[in-house]
Amino acid sequence: MKRLSNFVLLAGLTILICGTARADTWVEWVPEHAVVAPGESVLVQLKATFSDPVIGWGVDLTLDDPGSVELSDIAIGVSWDEVNTIDGDGLAGLLFPTGVSGEVLLATLTFTGVNEGATELLLSYDGEDEGFLLEAGLLDTNVTFSPGTITVIPEPLTGVLVCLFAVPLLMRRFDRNAPF
Repeated sequence: MKRLSNFVLLAGLTILICGTARADTWVEWVPEHAVVAPGESVLVQLKATFSDPVIGWGVDLTLDDPGSVELSDIAIGVSWDEVNTIDGDGLAGLLFPTGVSGEVLLATLTFTGVNEGATELLLSYDGEDEGFLLEAGLLDTNVTFSPGTITVIPEPLTGVLVCLFAVPLLMRRFDRNAPF
């Protein structure tokens, strides 16, 4: 019995070791820091640099302050075919049978400003149904995600309008002979 359990343990370790690879993948947001007004939209590109050819990818997006922006649209990059994802977020692409390496556009995401504030765009993958599938059929285990941020600020025109109405009111308060 001990011999069988050792065999099962060795077989499991072999599958784990042979099922992954250490290529280099760098994933970043362009622009890294975006600014948007409430009610307005901003496009942010998700780009990756692959050292080895990749035929498929899938990631999860987390907003650390989901009250400031909402994800309005996802357009998968032209190099990839859109695929349905198990978690339903739509952040995945497939390019089969030949992979792509170098700098590649994964997707363009549209965010809409909701409330004043800032949110960090955090990417991850769980390794079971997401990640970066190399052309060799292995999952890339050396992935670096660069966080991005979106800041929602009020429109500058709003401040100007407030000043235009506030100045006459302040003048009236200090000058009792003012006509208004």
